[in-house]
Amino acid sequence: MGRQNNHWFRVWYDEFAKIPKPSSLVTIPRDDFLIDLQKERQVRREYDLPDKEEIEVTPDTLHALYRVRGLLHPEEVLIIKSGYRDTNMLTALWDRILCLLQEYHPKQEISQLFELAAQYTASPFHPGYPPHSRGDAVDVIMKKDKKSLRFLEPKDGLEGFAFDFYAEKDPEIHENRRRLREVMTSAGFKPYDKEYWHFGLTEAFIQES
Repeated sequence: MGRQNNHWFRVWYDEFAKIPKPSSLVTIPRDDFLIDLQKERQVRREYDLPDKEEIEVTPDTLHALYRVRGLLHPEEVLIIKSGYRDTNMLTALWDRILCLLQEYHPKQEISQLFELAAQYTASPFHPGYPPHSRGDAVDVIMKKDKKSLRFLEPKDGLEGFAFDFYAEKDPEIHENRRRLREVMTSAGFKPYDKEYWHFGLTEAFIQES
């Protein structure tokens, strides 16, 4: 039985369902980009959600991804792991990170867990609509010479997600992250310092004026 049957999934789902879907989305062509949906498939299985074989983004985001392609060295390949997220995926990822953080920090108040969780995935209380719900954000990594690059040591957990975590700890990982950020920002994407893989055409958090 998937996690979508728990009470909190329904509560979060109703909140995320208030977010409007972008008026225009296009599918990222598999002939031009390397798509890796392994993580999203795992989440969908955990929550008994319908499978999805493609990644959608706004037309402007797709154009920016083509600009990235033009900036890559011949031996480099961009791997796209996520783009637009619908209500089901937003809800599942939020519920999933809360469950994980409750295991890590069983004595913390729920409000503190909300604040911490919101640093790693979109919350129902996100200032402005979450980037992935806008369709203008992507999660990406790179390969070089057909080999996956090192971007993270799993033992470092959530703290290791921050862009500069390895600046002094592991020059190879930091250089891989720096190069990824270089090509993405040169194509017009904005980075998110707490997640080395996340880039959007707009800021991660948009404060209402």
